[in-house]
Amino acid sequence: MWEVIGIITGIFMLLLSAFGLWISTQEKNKQKRIKEFEEKRQLKESERELRDELRMANFRGGLTEEISNILNLKLSAYETNDEAKESYKKLWEKLDIIEDDLDEHFKDSKKSEIGKLACEITAFGEDLKNGIRKTEASFKQIISSYNRYKELGGNHYVDEVYKIIIERLNEVLNEGE
Repeated sequence: MWEVIGIITGIFMLLLSAFGLWISTQEKNKQKRIKEFEEKRQLKESERELRDELRMANFRGGLTEEISNILNLKLSAYETNDEAKESYKKLWEKLDIIEDDLDEHFKDSKKSEIGKLACEITAFGEDLKNGIRKTEASFKQIISSYNRYKELGGNHYVDEVYKIIIERLNEVLNEGE
């Protein structure tokens, strides 16, 4: 009889350790997915910054070309003072157009980012309301998103959702103690 109980206990312990190993593997996979998500997000952010730098480089390149053309005309002495004034006037008109285009681009980018962050924060809050458990790392990410949202001038639209997120974070942290 004791031998059977020993065998059953051994099998139970073996199953328990296999289950523990499975849980640990699942947690590692989850952490790996979170890390991959963060890397993709950072890559997208880097790509956006590079695109902005490229736009500025193109802007500077076009500007440099226009200035050098004007200076070449001026230095060649083929241009009168009136022609030089007209050239400078055209240059400033082009600069004003470029500046307006850049301002519009950055305003659109800012609006777009604010909208995406608001959606991300509200979706996270909805997940919490629906009982979906989140990791401490995902809470840190959403806090970072909220800070960026406010930094960009986001309004009070997501503040109520953010309060729920912070309350749930405090509950999660207290469960861990």
